[in-house]
Amino acid sequence: MSLASTFLALALADCDDIVAALEKVEADLCRHFPREDWIELHHQLIFHGRRCCDARKPDCANCPALPLCDVGQGKAVDPHSDARLEVRGA
Repeated sequence: MSLASTFLALALADCDDIVAALEKVEADLCRHFPREDWIELHHQLIFHGRRCCDARKPDCANCPALPLCDVGQGKAVDPHSDARLEVRGA
């Protein structure tokens, strides 16, 4: 999942327009995390997207960010499929 999609899914950026969301995500990151953490955070988010939050097949059941993620909990629409993800075990 892209950085913008990840932040939209986690509801850290509240925006309907993806273009505006990209700018908002950057501003939100600047507010939520100290500058000295930005590079490490960038790498951690990329790793998370590759290993857990893949756009085509997110592994929500094993995601450490699931308690923060409205998409993974089925409360919000997945930005890639425009559908709510099925919550397993619910």
